[in-house]
Amino acid sequence: MTLTTVRVRGEASSVRLPGAWGLGLRRGALEIKQFFRQRDQVVFTFAFPVVFLFLFASIFKDDVRGAGITASQLYVPAMMAAGIMSTSFQSLGISIAIERDEKVLRRLRGTPMPPAAYFLGKIWLVLV
Repeated sequence: MTLTTVRVRGEASSVRLPGAWGLGLRRGALEIKQFFRQRDQVVFTFAFPVVFLFLFASIFKDDVRGAGITASQLYVPAMMAAGIMSTSFQSLGISIAIERDEKVLRRLRGTPMPPAAYFLGKIWLVLV
């Protein structure tokens, strides 16, 4: 009696894995959720420019020479830009350093997610 072994190969799944762009968008949604769960960071991000706006608007009430607008009207877009810039640069740098210190980045290296998706998620957080 002869025993014949037949090898059966596993068939490739027809489902495509998500690419770096899709994973980056999902990672961005996760980053936004994590941002809003940190109450101190949210309060500082949104309250800091408002406090400075009220402070500068109460100090500088006069009109700007030659512009025809009040100083507070000049400070509103400046404070909005400062708030966006401080949020972007500070939260991005601090969060990456904290994740590196807590070994989150090392754990993410063990997943099939490409590193580009991680940075796309961080950029998505900054843009939103």
